[in-house]
Amino acid sequence: MIKNTIRGFGLGIILVGVMASASAQKVYWGGGFADEIRRINIDGTNEELLVSGQTGFQDIDVDEDGGKIYWIASNTIRRSNLDGTGPEDLVTGAVPHGLALDLEDGKIYFTDNQTAIRRANLDGTNVELVTTTFTRGGTGPTTIDVDTVANKIYYGVGNGSRIDRMNFDGTGLENLFTGTSLNDIRVDEINSKLYISQGGIKVSELDGTGQSTIISTDVGIPFDIDPSGEFLFYKFAPSGMGIDLDFIRSDLNGASPLTLIEGNFSPQAIAFPEPAPAAPALPLARWTLGFTTILLFVIAAAVLRGAMVARVRVKND
Repeated sequence: MIKNTIRGFGLGIILVGVMASASAQKVYWGGGFADEIRRINIDGTNEELLVSGQTGFQDIDVDEDGGKIYWIASNTIRRSNLDGTGPEDLVTGAVPHGLALDLEDGKIYFTDNQTAIRRANLDGTNVELVTTTFTRGGTGPTTIDVDTVANKIYYGVGNGSRIDRMNFDGTGLENLFTGTSLNDIRVDEINSKLYISQGGIKVSELDGTGQSTIISTDVGIPFDIDPSGEFLFYKFAPSGMGIDLDFIRSDLNGASPLTLIEGNFSPQAIAFPEPAPAAPALPLARWTLGFTTILLFVIAAAVLRGAMVARVRVKND
């Protein structure tokens, strides 16, 4: 999601910049037959290979504002620059399966060996345990996402049989869904919705109520959503056989599908960049002072102009 603040003059120039940035938005994916990380513009142009040789690939997330890609491969959490350069290992000694970024607090949340949820700083330091307690006894989570507005962790447990959530500190554990093939989850903070892959793709309120189906069949995991609340990205099997897979972008309700890649698309994970942390609001006093200064400047300019006009009239008389 692109966040822009328009201040003062140059409105036309800034709007042009916003439009140019939107046209260059990218979606990332990793894993599959080639063990690679790639990206493409959201209009389906300019596919790029970023990183290769990532065996044991599991999950991916992107901090576009911070200029980093984060992913799991070979039981290691890694990151690189957005163009794939500067790769580095962040967290070792665990068996991570899913990860999610909390850019507000500068944290990586990840599942560990289906027995724990842990978190670390974005540079991999200060690894700490969040919880080992889940609603299905000793069977822990694989997929994970976070709601940085409500400070909640969402995750799938029991090999796709349940979806739970808890607070960032591990308290407030609650079950949202119980079923089969509950595979991947995504939190839409903009619209306060929860998306779930279960054969197709479903959407519900964040507490799991009001579930409805967006796409009923032939959709394979993984999928992801545009954090600005506009698009859904997913893997699709047009033949219904789950072999010849396409990469599709649609509206959040499944309408207006656009094929980004036709055939031979088989990633382990898809990631649209996480929204940048909200800029801190200026104190009311600073806003008031700024507005007052501008108002006084306008008044002074008007008075000065009036005085100059009056002098010219007197001189002419």
